[in-house]
Amino acid sequence: MIQSVLRASLASAATLMLTACSAATDVEEQQPSQAEFSAEDKRVAQALSIGRNVERADATPQYEAMLCHLALEAIGERLENTDLLTSEQIEVFEKAKAIYQNRAGVGLTTEEREKTRSDVEAAYPETKDRARFAMGCLRDLV
Repeated sequence: MIQSVLRASLASAATLMLTACSAATDVEEQQPSQAEFSAEDKRVAQALSIGRNVERADATPQYEAMLCHLALEAIGERLENTDLLTSEQIEVFEKAKAIYQNRAGVGLTTEEREKTRSDVEAAYPETKDRARFAMGCLRDLV
């Protein structure tokens, strides 16, 4: 039950995010390119990708969980203030945020948990920077 609602929420959120991030293009522009991409092109593409790609090699599971919690928090407020989600989907979304909030504190003192949150907020100061991880975080729960 929860997984099916989470999948529906994920699909709704994905549609919303993709619609917001895409523009109408010609069919020719949608064709895959055979071009080679430089390392810089790949770095930029990764920075723009929607999903989970924590850029710290030393990220702990608690750091990643805190990033997911803050990512879901970032998009949650916007989604909840629209009529795009049902009350059941909002409830499941809140459960997903709680799962990541709990994971972020596993084995940490209150002070360590606050430091982890500060570290994530410093690494991703803009809400939009955090929000791009949300889809990957939801996908990991399914």
